[in-house]
Formats: sequence, C-alpha cells, structure tokens
Amino acid sequence: MGATFSSVFGVRRAGAEEDEAPSAAPDREQRKAWPELVDCGAIDAASLILKDRPEVCVHFYDHGEDAPPTGFDPKRVVIFRDSGNIVVTAPTV
Repeated sequence: MGATFSSVFGVRRAGAEEDEAPSAAPDREQRKAWPELVDCGAIDAASLILKDRPEVCVHFYDHGEDAPPTGFDPKRVVIFRDSGNIVVTAPTV
C-alpha cells in the first residue's frame, strides 16, 4: 500500500510552521494540484508540495499497483509514482 512522506523520513520537516510559504496564507486560495511535477522525482515533488502547503501530508502510491485512497481528505496530497520513483500523474489533494 502507499507510504507517506513522513513515514519515509520518520518525522515531518522541522520548523515547517516557521517557514510557511506565502501561498499558505489563510486569505489566499491554497493549491490543490501540481501538474508541473509530472516526470519529477517523487521525493523532490513531495518537498516542493510541502513548501507550498506545509500543513499537508504527502502519500506515495505505486501507479498500477496500489489502489487510490478512498474518501476526501483536505490534508492529504497523493503522488502516484512509477518503478523509477518518478511522478506519473499530477499530485492532487
């Protein structure tokens, strides 16, 4: 089944609350998709997503092998990756 970014590294980024990107401001609409990350490395993509949205948890799924998660979670971003750990579809909330 899929793994989360925090489970890969053991903990969430230290100081995430301190270095929130301007896009995470409450009065701005927050991103829900990152189409520009298709064909990027999954770990690099997760880092960029967490820079945009430090409050979310990134989940990795193997494309074609793992079933997509059920239900909507506004704090979950899903990355589908191939066997080379490359993002194959646009990561979305």
